[in-house]
Amino acid sequence: MTDLTDPCNRVDAAACCDAAVRAFYGNGVKMDENEALRMFRRAAEAGSIEAWGHLARIAPSFDTGVVVPENKVLEALAIWRSGAERGDSDAQLYMGTCYDFGVGVAKDLCEAARLYRLSAEQGNVRARNNLAACYSVGDGVPEDVVETARLYKLSADQGDATAQFRLGSRYSSGNGVVQNADEAIRLYRLSAE
Repeated sequence: MTDLTDPCNRVDAAACCDAAVRAFYGNGVKMDENEALRMFRRAAEAGSIEAWGHLARIAPSFDTGVVVPENKVLEALAIWRSGAERGDSDAQLYMGTCYDFGVGVAKDLCEAARLYRLSAEQGNVRARNNLAACYSVGDGVPEDVVETARLYKLSADQGDATAQFRLGSRYSSGNGVVQNADEAIRLYRLSAE
């Protein structure tokens, strides 16, 4: 039986794209990347330019065989670039990801880190985690294990499971923080809940 509460079954392209973003990142729903990809495809087929952009950003990582037309990527980039310039934290995150991986733009790790920082400063946990990852290896910013741990702690304190796990790993090894097995175990447990 078709679930009529699912915006992808009603072919509401914008709502379907929003639902896909929530499913992909686990925002308010259980994280389900395969379902998110299905919804992004459905939203793109229904005319969502942003869904095409999301597919361009993430599909290569999942070897889905999805081919995103270049004109759709460029249209999505125009939407996100405009949003990023207006200070929209999600658009800044998406543009940062595009620069990080060279999707539709030349790969530019400094620009990716700049956009992640702008988004993170507005409280975007995903952008903060991406910025922490940049600091952990020196992508676009100087390598700084203490800053990496600080950023993951901010996200972990907001209940982000990814950050809790990554910060737990740092406490386990003493990377950027004072080694503390008890804190590592506590964070690992939190991330698994």
